[in-house]
Amino acid sequence: MRTTRFVFSCHRDAGGALTAVCGGAHQDWSPREVADVAADIETGVHYAVPWSQGPIAVEVRGDGAGRRWLHSSGRRDGANELDALATCTRHGDVPTAEQAVRTAGRPRRG
Repeated sequence: MRTTRFVFSCHRDAGGALTAVCGGAHQDWSPREVADVAADIETGVHYAVPWSQGPIAVEVRGDGAGRRWLHSSGRRDGANELDALATCTRHGDVPTAEQAVRTAGRPRRG
């Protein structure tokens, strides 16, 4: 049976870069750092953003330079639905942007 972890909000650094994702209330996996989510997805754990037309899968994207990031898009314009999620405020322990960038390999914005 496939289990999906639904992402309802995100932690971001001061520049807006995603550092962690958060599930709903009482989710023991939440918050989860970007690098850990990427590793989970690559080993078969499913993450999705709930949307009015149905869940949109979160996937790992990367470039030729070894940088990886999370992306979830169900729209034709390819916009990342994770960018539209609210900031998660219920967890005090969030990774710093430098930790997330170092572990995920994604460049900082701005």
